Amino acid sequence: MGDNEIIELFWQRSEDAVNNLKRKYGALCRTVIFGILYSPEDAEECENEVYFKVWSSIPPKRPLDLAAYICQIARRLALDKYRYYHRQKRNITEIELAAAELSGCIPSNDHIDEYLDNITVENTLNDFLKTLSKRDRIIFLRRYWFFDSIKEISALTGINENTLKVILHRARKTLYKVLIKEGVAIEEL
Repeated sequence: MGDNEIIELFWQRSEDAVNNLKRKYGALCRTVIFGILYSPEDAEECENEVYFKVWSSIPPKRPLDLAAYICQIARRLALDKYRYYHRQKRNITEIELAAAELSGCIPSNDHIDEYLDNITVENTLNDFLKTLSKRDRIIFLRRYWFFDSIKEISALTGINENTLKVILHRARKTLYKVLIKEGVAIEEL
């Protein structure tokens, strides 16, 4: 079933909408969530929250890209759950490391969701990603969207860890310049 047909089922408030959404994008949703939470029980609970959130938001929303829409919701809910569970812990995780690496380009974790919801920021980030080579785009997204460790990205791509760090550093510098040029960078963090 196509995305437009699934969205139409949501607009009709048909229970088949969620079943078709699960069938088409369930594995993708679980991958995004599990990459952040690493717990099957928490991931399953979060996945159900994603479907409820989609059910609650369509209508009134009519997403242009259903896969991106569900991934965005899944990622945001998984990060919220992650922050809730790890608020008191002192060990630094890949999520905190990735956020620290991007700290020169984006605001603190407390305001990142509002920042990324800004349509200008979203468009600027999408335009920036299009300027990267396919290899660098995959590396950038694996690190800052999926929160893979440098070691995991190295195993996935076959690129040594030092080279990956250089690629990511250059991409962050370029992103910062693009955000400044577009007037959307947060200079005082």
